[in-house]
Amino acid sequence: ALADAPEAFYISVKLGVEGIGEILRRSIAAALSGFSNSERLNQLLANITEKFDTIIRSFTHLDIEFRHLKQLTKSHKFMDSIQELRNDIRMPVNLAWATLHSLLHSERATYRQNGYIWLGDLLIAEISEEGGGSIWLNIKDLQQKIALCGASDSLITSDIPISIQLLCGLLKSRNSVIRWGFLFILERLLMRSKFLLDENETQRSIGGNASQDQKDTRLEKANAVIDIMSSALSLMAQINETDRINILKMCDILFSQLCLKVLSPDDETAPNSADRNSKSETSHRNSYKENMDDADTRPRYNNVPVSTCETASMAAMLLRGQATVPMQLVARVPAALFYWPLIQLAGAATDNIALGVAVGSKGRGNIPGATSDIRATLLLLLI
Repeated sequence: ALADAPEAFYISVKLGVEGIGEILRRSIAAALSGFSNSERLNQLLANITEKFDTIIRSFTHLDIEFRHLKQLTKSHKFMDSIQELRNDIRMPVNLAWATLHSLLHSERATYRQNGYIWLGDLLIAEISEEGGGSIWLNIKDLQQKIALCGASDSLITSDIPISIQLLCGLLKSRNSVIRWGFLFILERLLMRSKFLLDENETQRSIGGNASQDQKDTRLEKANAVIDIMSSALSLMAQINETDRINILKMCDILFSQLCLKVLSPDDETAPNSADRNSKSETSHRNSYKENMDDADTRPRYNNVPVSTCETASMAAMLLRGQATVPMQLVARVPAALFYWPLIQLAGAATDNIALGVAVGSKGRGNIPGATSDIRATLLLLLI
């Protein structure tokens, strides 16, 4: 409900919403109507947004060549059932699963991206299409299977879908980039699970089955997603992940699910166009001044403009009082997910910019969203 335009765009891409470029084109085209060469500008804008849509689709939709194989994996998801198939059917199914495994563990980023999309679609199908049952029960079942797969030493578990085995299998790779894929898929799964729960609640409301206590419903939805996250991230602790990029990404997922943005008094009144332009110009000037002042790396918590807070991580927002954490959610998260990354990041308080990229900070040490902020937030939640 508190998502601003950049965040809404980010969520749309993660969810694979169609026609994002067209939505942007319509918004920008309205501002171009006053120009004398608006027709040419609109044509140029249409070409740009069309290419933009193509680029986004490559990150959110599976390539056509793999779509038939995806259907095979969706129809045959248990190892035991595959072994019972006739040979002429079993071979294409095995090939489909082998292709997905190869994509997920490929050295090429474009191949891995197709693998992430493919596996993510299979996992969300476990929630949305499994036996026509309740989404709530399907989410709980998925959470239990992830936990069971992580705890099992057996290479093949008959009761666990191959898709979940492949997800957990990413953590067994020696390559930290492959293990990062586990977090990428998990983040998208959590976001799409939230979307399905919201959609399910909307349908119930339209059908006249709305719950009288909406607060309890929101808490139940949050708990369901938190449980999936906790089971999955606990596997990261079990393998004793040491790659700091992966640990920071893990913390980013943890904070994004636990923290809720709060409206500041300035946000309650919508500024007019002139005010927004003025604030934007001031923000750019302040940003330029800060970038030129390389010698001063001290925190600027007191005089950071409101507009720059939008780029800070949830950790920085929580420490500033711009976000809150419901204790009911914290209580559902295993304590190990707070103290384990806290220990792993102990020597990383002033790491370079590569560490900050994973969580959206500028990566200059003691600045909002840096590793020191993340460690402080972990300690705060642990206490």
